[in-house]
Amino acid sequence: MMTATRVDLFAIAKDVAVELGDDWTATAGHWENDRDAYLIGPDGVRMHMAHGLWRMPDHQMRVSGDLGELQNFKPYNADTGEINVSMKKAPKQIANDITRRLLPIAVPTFTGALERKRAHDTEEFRRAALAEEIRAALGSGATVSSRDDHEVNLGNYGSRVRVEVDPRYESVKFKVELPPELAVLLAKALSEL
Repeated sequence: MMTATRVDLFAIAKDVAVELGDDWTATAGHWENDRDAYLIGPDGVRMHMAHGLWRMPDHQMRVSGDLGELQNFKPYNADTGEINVSMKKAPKQIANDITRRLLPIAVPTFTGALERKRAHDTEEFRRAALAEEIRAALGSGATVSSRDDHEVNLGNYGSRVRVEVDPRYESVKFKVELPPELAVLLAKALSEL
């Protein structure tokens, strides 16, 4: 009966990181060290190294671009790349394969996802600041919603006046519920804007 040789993929990743250069490090993967590891490069570029995958020969590992938390910001149809590499190769050869075959695909995708996340975060900050500004303008009874930090509420169900404000879109949406006599006053105030 043959037993599979255990390979410490984290140890291989550390050696490959050295060959990739000073800006690269290796971290343990989510599985056991013999199954996966990560290479972390400049600006947070990540490569996932995996061994023992289904239908993969024992002497091979898969190295693929990994966006991690940036996955939701990946440009449509963008590819992070994936290569199979023989584990019989020296770390320098593996690093050369990654540099030549994988990084030209993975880095532009990572950069695009990072730019999209930065734009998203900037927009989220703008919306949260606007929600806070609206809350302050509505007075001390107004609150930012606990379920969505972009919504502002004044009053609640059963209140004489209830306002919901949603500043997430191109234009700010107000939903106002109030008695008929106040509706006329609100209409007059809106006509003067």
